[in-house]
Amino acid sequence: MAFGALLRRFRIDAGLSQAALAEAAGVSPSAIGAYEQGVHASPHRETIRLIAEALHLDPAGRLELEQAGRRPPKSSRPPGARDRSLGNLPQERSSFVGRSDEIRDIARLTGQHRLVTIVGPGGVGKTRLAQRVAAGEAAKWVDGSWFFDFAAIEQAEFVLSTIASVLGVQAQSAEGLASSLRSKRMLLIFDNCEHLIERISEIVAAFLRRCPDVTIVATSRAPLRMAGETVVRLSPLPVPIAGASTDAIMAAEAIALFVERARAADSNFHPTADDAPTIGDICRNLDGLPLAIEIASMRVPLIGLRALRDQIASVMSSKLPIRDLPARQQTLERTLDWSLALLDQTSQVIFYLLSVFVGGCTIEAAQFVCNRSSIGSSETIDGILQLSETSLINVDLHATSFRYTMHATTYALARRRLEQSERFNNVVRAHGDWLAFEAERYGRHVGERITRKRWHERFDPEIDNVRAALQNGIQGKLSARTVSTILCEFSPIWEDSALLIEYRKWISDAAPVICADIDPETLASFDFAKAIAALPQEELSSYGRAIESSRAAGGKNRRLTSLSGLFARAYSQTEAP
Repeated sequence: MAFGALLRRFRIDAGLSQAALAEAAGVSPSAIGAYEQGVHASPHRETIRLIAEALHLDPAGRLELEQAGRRPPKSSRPPGARDRSLGNLPQERSSFVGRSDEIRDIARLTGQHRLVTIVGPGGVGKTRLAQRVAAGEAAKWVDGSWFFDFAAIEQAEFVLSTIASVLGVQAQSAEGLASSLRSKRMLLIFDNCEHLIERISEIVAAFLRRCPDVTIVATSRAPLRMAGETVVRLSPLPVPIAGASTDAIMAAEAIALFVERARAADSNFHPTADDAPTIGDICRNLDGLPLAIEIASMRVPLIGLRALRDQIASVMSSKLPIRDLPARQQTLERTLDWSLALLDQTSQVIFYLLSVFVGGCTIEAAQFVCNRSSIGSSETIDGILQLSETSLINVDLHATSFRYTMHATTYALARRRLEQSERFNNVVRAHGDWLAFEAERYGRHVGERITRKRWHERFDPEIDNVRAALQNGIQGKLSARTVSTILCEFSPIWEDSALLIEYRKWISDAAPVICADIDPETLASFDFAKAIAALPQEELSSYGRAIESSRAAGGKNRRLTSLSGLFARAYSQTEAP
């Protein structure tokens, strides 16, 4: 819901006129009217806070209002962003600062070379740069600019199916995928490739052989090292030298980013000439890394510039190495640790718990998992608010709901800490239980109150969570019942998304775990999943077994679903010419 519509709903529910709300919040009545009419769609964060307090909103309402205020209005879509039929570039969460030379150079290279790899350390801005280049060049690609984030994919075997599913094609091999796109003119962005280089290189090679009008921009911490690759090494943002003039300091891109983000956190932040050396010291200590600068700048309203400089200097002066990380990665990890330490203990725990989700989560999912760790729903909302306000997690709008994600580097830190904790196994079980519970809850109403389209809007973003849960189940970390339920209830993800080959593999891998169980309902769900994934020549017999299993388990609804599938396939076979 748009900010204005949501504000109006909250105001009416509170029984307030626009004038009464304006007086209570300390803003003008015309401002309230402008917000509700959509004239001003993205108010300052402080204004939202004042309005929320005047409305006496609970934590959930406060979070909903704040996130709606952050949502970019339709008119502010990034240049070149299209509907899904012409690409899937993510909308930008915040303004893009600097890198004009790099944008121009990479855009030029994509017109001359078909594989351009942006290489650099984590947090240096590779993803945002690639997206900005793609958005600016969108008009060149008549079949769209397509973005693929591989950070959440842990197994190389899922790279091909992920690409095929997003592009809406069926393919069992890299050559088959490339052949299906040989007449297309499109730009593909392969993001976070470093842990999947071998498999991605095979797929890229097939594209280069068979698709003369497909260009690929990859981002990675290391080059793909293949023929035809042009490598662009991305450095941190330039920082001013110590003792530079005020003009030189304020002209540096690192300082521009710091000021922009600090002002987003506090609209009253207007640095003076006297502040310039302090900001320069902060950005130098952070090595010009954009992610580190963004995280640090969010703390300006809390502790002020000089205290921020002193704390950053103290943290970075530590001589204790962090494992065997390169120097710039150590800078980023120290910044993350420092920022986390400023949060209350509950928010720190929530940060680590969120790393059990692969590819992000909804607020309801976060509450489910946090509740299992004795953190209440309101506490979870408050913690997520703190984490988003300090750039430790990102807020993305997908369809009609918000999702909470992490930068790949931030996620790696949180995940490592979670895996080292005593609560890890319990959190993994909670993650699987949430998927099973949510899918069953929605599945009961598909075709009744919930359309298939709405089901996909809700659950397609969870595919990486589903994969992670199934892998955990195969490793014995989840119950057979949970694994069987996830396989069964999430069947539309695979059935409707050109992923049946992958689905069959999951079923095969999970069979030893599930078939060792003697619970009739577990076995019935598994038989239903096998029927959906069956090869055409096996469908009738597979649905027959699913019906018998469901009858033995007493599952009336599942049996009816199986019967409908059986009759549909029998009818299609008898009607075939």
